[in-house]
Amino acid sequence: PPRTATRRCLRRSEEERTAARLLFLRLVVPGDGTADTRRRVRSADLPVPGALVERFAAGRLLTIGRDSVELTHEALLSAWPRLAGWIAADRDGLRIQHRLIEATAVWEANDRDPDALLRGALLEQAAPLRARLGPGEREFLDAGLAAEQARARADQRANRRLRRLVAGLTVLTVLLAAAMVSVVAIQHRATRQRNEAQSVRA
Repeated sequence: PPRTATRRCLRRSEEERTAARLLFLRLVVPGDGTADTRRRVRSADLPVPGALVERFAAGRLLTIGRDSVELTHEALLSAWPRLAGWIAADRDGLRIQHRLIEATAVWEANDRDPDALLRGALLEQAAPLRARLGPGEREFLDAGLAAEQARARADQRANRRLRRLVAGLTVLTVLLAAAMVSVVAIQHRATRQRNEAQSVRA
C-alpha cells in the first residue's frame, strides 16, 4: 500500500523528503477541469538522485523503464493522500512547470530556435521553479532568462541613444533659434541703416 511504502521510503532527511515530493510531482500532469494523470518522464530529466527513484520502485510506487520512470498506477493520484495533498498544494506551480516542459520539447524539436524561448510573464513565473526542473528544462529556462536580459540591455542602450539624440536635437534647436534671432536682428539693423542712408540722401 502507498502509505506503508511511503513510511518506509521517507524515513530519511528533510532533504530527501523534499526530493521525493519533487520526484512525484514531476510524474503528474495536472488536470485543468479534468482529472490529473500520470506521465512518463525520461530518467535523465528527473532532478533527484537515482537511488531515491530505485527506492520508490522497490516500494512499488514507481515503475522504471529502460530510460524512463512513471507512477506504477494511475490510481495513486487519488488513493495516496500524501501525493494528492502535494498536488493540491502546488497545482498552479505544476501547471506552469508542465507548460515549461512542453515549451522545452518544442524548443529542442526546432533546433533550439531563439524564437521558441519563453519571455514575459510566463518566464517570470517559471524562474522560481528552476530547482525542480530537469537539466534540459533548466538550460531552456536559463536561455530564456539570458535572452530577456540581452533584450533589456539592448533596450537600455537604445533608450540611452534616443536620450542622447533628443538632447542633441534640443541643443541644435536652441542654437538654430539663437541663429535665427541673430539673423533677424542683423536684417533689422541692415534695414534701419539703409533707411537712414536713404533719408540722408533725400
